[in-house]
Amino acid sequence: MDKFAVGPNYAGGYDPADKDKDLELTNGHEPATIPRVQEMHILCRLTPWSVYVRNPSGITVADVCASLGKLYADTNISDAEMDTQPPRTRDQIRRAAQATQQMYPNQGGWGSGGTYFSSPSPGGSGSRLPRAAWLRDRIFFDGLERDDEFAIKQIGFKAPNVFIMQVTS
Repeated sequence: MDKFAVGPNYAGGYDPADKDKDLELTNGHEPATIPRVQEMHILCRLTPWSVYVRNPSGITVADVCASLGKLYADTNISDAEMDTQPPRTRDQIRRAAQATQQMYPNQGGWGSGGTYFSSPSPGGSGSRLPRAAWLRDRIFFDGLERDDEFAIKQIGFKAPNVFIMQVTS
């Protein structure tokens, strides 16, 4: 099964059998769900955030990728969010962000181009980190599933258009 990562203005991946060859997202125009839905909530077991996706014509794979990229690559972890984590987890998140920034130095959402700046947070490191760093090494999208119990716990309701994002390393 191919693995896809979502980043700032990018959705692509690789085939684990041929890791040296990058794959482009060629099925972005296809429906994200069957039957099509116009609104979708996407949660992740590893993060406190949810993604709301809306397309009156029906949500496509590209809509999902763009929304995930905006939340995880283009939005930074706030000081208050970082302070909810124990010191060891904060260090893991910082290391994940640094490793990713070294691998992808020209990706604006990963900290280049002025994304990092001083932060007064006691738990903060003086830098802003993209929310994708919260996932640590599990940055590859591995599908969506339904879990009503988790949805109720995370956002307070269940619905047929609430999905849990699976991620892998």
